[in-house]
Amino acid sequence: APTGFQIPEGVTAIAPYAMDYFGGETIVLPECLETIGDAAFMNSMLIHIRIPKNVTTIGEAAFLGYDINGNFLSKLQSVEFAPDSKLETIGGLAFGGSQIKSIDLPDGVHTIGEEAFTDCKKLEDIVLPAAITELNRYVFNGCSRLKTFVMQEGLGYIGDRALRSNA
Repeated sequence: APTGFQIPEGVTAIAPYAMDYFGGETIVLPECLETIGDAAFMNSMLIHIRIPKNVTTIGEAAFLGYDINGNFLSKLQSVEFAPDSKLETIGGLAFGGSQIKSIDLPDGVHTIGEEAFTDCKKLEDIVLPAAITELNRYVFNGCSRLKTFVMQEGLGYIGDRALRSNA
């Protein structure tokens, strides 16, 4: 199986399901990329992903992983955002079941979809950007190792079970 892959410059969007079940552990995304579609890398073997600065949207279930029994399980261990990231939206279930331990969300992120980080059982640290005004339902459901969770002053709504099953 391949360990790495590079998408050429000029590609501005990765379509829904375009790379689902991708067998590589790493991928280099072009700096001009703007959109990562729904389920674009669902059930892939990616261990690390760097999100280029021009990406504004990560679609629903973009990096979701699950096993044969339907349990959330992704190989993804780290997510890095380029400096000066323009990311605004993270879709529901986008990183569901991933193995990430911490994530530093860009300041411009204002929307995180339902269950975006559900069952990220190794997630320990997260600081929400000030642009987040609502915490959708089940967004951090099942993140049982969460130690540091910092909310900003502008947060006005926390949805059902947003932090359910957390230590």
